[in-house]
Amino acid sequence: MPIFKCALKVLVSHKVYILVYTVWLAFMGVFMGLGAGTPAAVPGAWEGEPLSVGFVDRDGGAVTEGLRTLLASRDAVADVPDETLAMQDAIAKGEVDVLVIVPEGFGEEYVAAVRAGGELPEVQIAQSYYGIASIDLEAVIDSYLSCLGVRASFDDTASLATLAESALEDCEAQSEASYVVPEGVSAPLPQSFTIYALFTSYPIMCSLVVLISVTLREFAVGAVRERTAASPQRSLALSLSVAGASLVCALAVWGIMCGVGFCAFGWAIEGVAAWRINLVCVAMLCYAIFSLSVGFLLGQLGVGDAVSNAVGNILALVLSFIGGSWVSIDLLGPELQMLAHFTPNYWEACAIELAAGSTGTAGQIWAQALPDLGIVLLFAAAIGVVGLVVGRARLATAPRARAVTPFGDR
Repeated sequence: MPIFKCALKVLVSHKVYILVYTVWLAFMGVFMGLGAGTPAAVPGAWEGEPLSVGFVDRDGGAVTEGLRTLLASRDAVADVPDETLAMQDAIAKGEVDVLVIVPEGFGEEYVAAVRAGGELPEVQIAQSYYGIASIDLEAVIDSYLSCLGVRASFDDTASLATLAESALEDCEAQSEASYVVPEGVSAPLPQSFTIYALFTSYPIMCSLVVLISVTLREFAVGAVRERTAASPQRSLALSLSVAGASLVCALAVWGIMCGVGFCAFGWAIEGVAAWRINLVCVAMLCYAIFSLSVGFLLGQLGVGDAVSNAVGNILALVLSFIGGSWVSIDLLGPELQMLAHFTPNYWEACAIELAAGSTGTAGQIWAQALPDLGIVLLFAAAIGVVGLVVGRARLATAPRARAVTPFGDR
């Protein structure tokens, strides 16, 4: 117990790290979420609001021009340069709500596939954080392509321009889409709270990696190590005490992130089913456990404060970007999209997005999210095992009378 209290005192003594990495970054996430400006959905009628649509035309044909005309009749459509950096900036900086990318040769391939009964090509839709805002847009695009397909299947000789014009007429003849959220059915999470939840992966990683690694280092070097080495307690008990303090730190950081989110977005999540919010919190907790394991590994390596800060910040930035916490992975190259599946952030984001807007019962959504959460915990277990191996290796090379390494064993 004295070692446990001592470890907590060491953690609390790093007030600057707590204020910067936990409190300040948490409120940065709040500002980003509030910038989204989308209220929570409530039961009743809902009509889609006009969106700012970025349009990337790689086809240049009549079918694409018809699609652009249809979208412009209901939303603000702006051309975006067909460059990776420009598309990433358009989404990441909030210049557009949704990015629509029409592949090269789309019109001819779509009509040919309809007439031949083959696989239909798709229009790419990308947006940051979460996909509720584009549901209505996807419905409009699907409606246009369905009308185009019906016309093409009944007329094998019609040109693309004729088919596109007829599909536009059919879409204009249809009534505007409207949606109803029945009473008793869970509304989706607001975009503002979802953005905040996704952003918290960065402060959680920074906070726990730095706080835990510097705390474990305090018990591995200097006077603290001398005093713990002279303790009559077994090394396992000492290690468990330090590990318990690290776990308390992880739970505290997770609790602060959740608490700040509830205080800042309580007005927005009112009326949303509790299971959606609980799933988001569990996803954040799983990521906190992963971050704890990274901090534990660095502590076992005995790195200094400068290295802990550098690793925590750089690793958090890279994982958040590649894993889809900040931008849609659809905007990344194929290599980075493949790499994203090997990051815990990707699987945490998948679970949060399921909680945010997937339709279905609570049991169905939880069943889909549990494998994602399990993968995040597997990442944590793998890093933790590496930390144990490193700790035992350092213990084996240290003088037995003075060897005190977290989770080590004499």
